[in-house]
Amino acid sequence: VDSSQFLWMVGQPNQPNEVGSHSPGNKEHEEDVPSSSFSSKASSSRTLANLIKAFIGAGILSLPTAFSQSGIILGLATMLIVALLSEYCTRLLFYSKRYIEQNQNAQPNAEPLSFQTIGQHCLGTFGYYLVLFFLFFTQVGFCTAYTIFIATNSDDVYSFFPEKTSTLLVHDLSLALWVLIWLPVLLLVNWIKDMKYLAITSLIGEVTLAFGFISILVVSFLNLSGGYEGGSVSYALYSTFALFFGTAVYAFEGIGIMIPVMNSMRYPESFWLVLRLTYFICFMLFCVFGLSLYYIYGSDLQQISTITSILPPTPITDVIKFSLCIGLACTHPIQMYPVFQIIESGFGWNTIKKVDDEEMKVREVVQEEEKHEEEEKGEKEEADKAESVGGEIDDDSEKIGKFFDLKRNAMRSGLVATASIIAILVPNFQNFVGLIGSIGCSTLAFALPALFYWRTCPDISILMKLVCTCILIFSLVAMGLCATLNTIQLIDSFR
Repeated sequence: VDSSQFLWMVGQPNQPNEVGSHSPGNKEHEEDVPSSSFSSKASSSRTLANLIKAFIGAGILSLPTAFSQSGIILGLATMLIVALLSEYCTRLLFYSKRYIEQNQNAQPNAEPLSFQTIGQHCLGTFGYYLVLFFLFFTQVGFCTAYTIFIATNSDDVYSFFPEKTSTLLVHDLSLALWVLIWLPVLLLVNWIKDMKYLAITSLIGEVTLAFGFISILVVSFLNLSGGYEGGSVSYALYSTFALFFGTAVYAFEGIGIMIPVMNSMRYPESFWLVLRLTYFICFMLFCVFGLSLYYIYGSDLQQISTITSILPPTPITDVIKFSLCIGLACTHPIQMYPVFQIIESGFGWNTIKKVDDEEMKVREVVQEEEKHEEEEKGEKEEADKAESVGGEIDDDSEKIGKFFDLKRNAMRSGLVATASIIAILVPNFQNFVGLIGSIGCSTLAFALPALFYWRTCPDISILMKLVCTCILIFSLVAMGLCATLNTIQLIDSFR
């Protein structure tokens, strides 16, 4: 996986982003972007593959249970609406971006645009930090969901207690112990800062996840052929439908990476065709995976939090669960990376490279001067002095680098530990995914693009104002209703 396609660098307001944030066709910023050369940009097929891999993650594992909460027909219709609405709201975001860029043509130093800087143009500094807040909220939520799933599956393989043991705050003590066991592993992978090694761990993770997804389907169909009789299958379930909506939005949310992905393409004009194909392929994969397992297990899925919990307890099932745990652990740092960038930019820690560069320049100047003096005077002590000065600067640069690296590792450890603590306190994977989807993902995917388009383009038609209003109302009502129901379900899980 070329993870750098999706890891957007977050700067302060009125500061350009570092990666993938330049506008298409904006020559003034191309020299500042590492991937500005035509040959280094991604082809359409590579972008399609990367987008599909970006959408498929832990969300797909919650879809079978989600379909048991909506029914076949209602679930299919909702998945289609969410996919179409996500694509349309992505267009609204790009329309806002284009309008702002057109008004900046006369400005020689116009800043590159990203999701958060579009928010800044629309709502000022509040809009900038509003986008960052929901990016932070959703990414931490994704990582917490990963941790819950990893601990739940590990506990299914081996539980530390023969019966469920609870305390005042901890719903399942055995699950909490598994979170603590996996915490050092998650800390180590999240300390990786080199994109080359992150891409390797991500590739390992996605291979093991693909193995897990396919194996779940194979084992389930073997159960069906062996005479397994699951629960009843419904076509529409209105009483629990709101729980399904948050999971559907969670599965399709990815608007935060769209601008960097388009900027990284060799042919940006083909982006919309690639995006439509991505949504179509993901829609088919989500529906095939979710509906197939719902057809096999039926209403029995309503009694579990993860799809793997319903698989028969065999060594093969344990291998599947372990592979999914490894896959999610390896892709965990990719989900946390945007959060790290937000924090590091906020504290100015991403200036370490600039500090090191300045030290290198000072060292070169000093050494050049000393060398010149040495040639003129021909004295040996001058050469020794040059080496001494260079060595002192090297030591200072190394100390600065270690200091910043220590602070960054401490910050990353604190965030990963926080996500793990939330995972211990939250007892249900399915409802937590729905909660993150209904609050964070629906705001990023639907509400903010519609709001930004309305605020950015003053001359839009009455019809478009009506459309944006409907999207905003739909998003806010769905967010409030689904978040409330998922919260109630989470509270009930403690009882």
